[in-house]
Amino acid sequence: MIKQNNLKVSFGRALEELAKKDIQRQCQLAGADYKVIRTGKTLISLLLMDRDYQITYPEGEVICRDDPGPVNLMKRAILLRYLNNAKEASGEEKLIGFNELPSGSFYNPAFSQSVVKLFINFFGKEPQKLKWTAKRPGGTEVPFGDVGVKISFLPKVSISFVIWKGDDEFPPNGKVLFNSNVSSYLSTEGVVIASAMVFNELKKKALMKREFFLPNTHHARRNTMYEQRDTS
Repeated sequence: MIKQNNLKVSFGRALEELAKKDIQRQCQLAGADYKVIRTGKTLISLLLMDRDYQITYPEGEVICRDDPGPVNLMKRAILLRYLNNAKEASGEEKLIGFNELPSGSFYNPAFSQSVVKLFINFFGKEPQKLKWTAKRPGGTEVPFGDVGVKISFLPKVSISFVIWKGDDEFPPNGKVLFNSNVSSYLSTEGVVIASAMVFNELKKKALMKREFFLPNTHHARRNTMYEQRDTS
């Protein structure tokens, strides 16, 4: 779990570092929309998991146009770090594993515990659940595993979740993959946070859909009981 104090420091540091850069250039590199409201004040728009966030710069205020509630500190921090880190990416785009990221082997135990194992435990028995759950955050299918989906986390960062269903001989297995230029936009620690955010969003959608159907099942059982009483 990322401590709130660490997130506050990360957010503040990113805001300070952005002030030393060409903000319009950073927006171009990050795939963000840039609009000057008035002299010395800019409105930046970014899509995070298919939702439109607006950042008022240089104040650093963040709102979500799709949700009137307050934006939590983790999302605010990841948006600012992404804007601040963005740089020119080079090379052919491909999918890579976590260990291929800078210091990936160092962060891998934390990544495995906080993302990969939770992902396998939740979706391993029902891979198809991953397919329809990924549609709401703007996911697309990828040809890997029994089910594979790619989620656009930020304009230049995509995260793919791949699951293999288990059988009598082998337990379920899964992988989390990234676009090869991800390090041009997020630190490796930032990738861990981003992956956890995507998984939590997928899990939330899956649980919401399951709860949506539970009341119908409950009413159906009650109706059956009443019908049996009427016929007795």
